[in-house]
Amino acid sequence: MAISAEISLYPVNSRELDHDLLNSTTAFRDYDFHYDFGSLRTQVFGEPDEIWNTLRSLFEQAQVADNEVVMVVTISNMS
Repeated sequence: MAISAEISLYPVNSRELDHDLLNSTTAFRDYDFHYDFGSLRTQVFGEPDEIWNTLRSLFEQAQVADNEVVMVVTISNMS
């Protein structure tokens, strides 16, 4: 059964997205599922293991350069 996740990733103590934070979205390209980038959120659709692994990877990559970030995720099993 596929799931979907709506993800928002915010930098803390910064008015602009850091270059490293933007590069963290490469986490989506490692998996075979549908994603849709928006200005304030990203939606992903796929198998649960792929989605959970991507969420972890995204958060870890966003922290690479000691960035402080907040990640808000809504997960659904509805089509």
